Amino acid sequence: MKFYAYLGCSFLAVLSTVYYAFSTRGHFYPSVLYLVSSKVSLAVVGNMIVALAVLVGQMLIKIFCDTLRDTELELLLDMLKYEVMETFFAFALFRNEITSNVMLLFGFVLFLKAFHIIAKTRVQYLEQVMPVSRSTHVRLQALIITLVIVNSIVSYQCIQYTIKQGKTVLILFGFEFGLLIIEGFNTMVKYYLYLFDSYLENGLPSKGLYVMILELFCDALKMITYCAFFFLIFNNYGVPLHI
Repeated sequence: MKFYAYLGCSFLAVLSTVYYAFSTRGHFYPSVLYLVSSKVSLAVVGNMIVALAVLVGQMLIKIFCDTLRDTELELLLDMLKYEVMETFFAFALFRNEITSNVMLLFGFVLFLKAFHIIAKTRVQYLEQVMPVSRSTHVRLQALIITLVIVNSIVSYQCIQYTIKQGKTVLILFGFEFGLLIIEGFNTMVKYYLYLFDSYLENGLPSKGLYVMILELFCDALKMITYCAFFFLIFNNYGVPLHI
C-alpha cells in the first residue's frame, strides 16, 4: 500500500511539473526545453522512472516467483547497497561521458542483477525443500533462460557499439553484462544438475564434484573477463579502482 501511494505521488509530481512548464512558458518548444533542461524536472522524471521500474519488477516477480522470501529481500537490499557504491567508483573513470542514457543503462544493470540473485537463491532453495509443483519449475526455467538471453543481446550490442565508435562508457556495461552471462550460465547448470539429481532414484553420483568443477570453470571465466576489462580500461582511462 505504501508503494502505491509513492507511485501515485510520483505520477502527480510529473503531471504538476508538466503543467507548470506549459503554463509558465506558454508554447510547446520552450516548455519542452524547460522539461529536458531543468534539474527539478529531471529529478521528478527520474523518480517516476524508478517507481515504474519497481512496479515492473513486482509484476515480473509475481509472474516468475509469485512472492519473495525474507532471505531474498535481504540479499537484494545488500546487493543494492554494494552495487550502487561500486558503480559510483566506476563512473569516476567515465565522468565526462555520464548522460541520462548511461544512468538508465545503469538502472537496467541493477534490475537484471536483482533477478539474477532471485534466480540463484531460488535454485539453492529448491535443493533444500520437498518436490515442488511443475509450474514452479517452468517459471524458474523461464526466468533463467530469459536472463541469459537478455544479457547476451545487450552485451553483444555494447561490444559492437564500442568496436564501431571506439572507447566509450559502454565498455563498462559490456563487461557487466558479460559477467551476468557467466552468472546466468552458472545458475542454469546448477538448476539442471539439481533436476537430474532429483529424477535419479539414487541421486547423481559425484554431484559435489560436478558443482565444484562448474564453480571453478565460472571463476576462471570471470578472472579472464576481469583481466581483459582491466587491460582495456587501464590503456584507455586509467586504473579501475572499483575492481
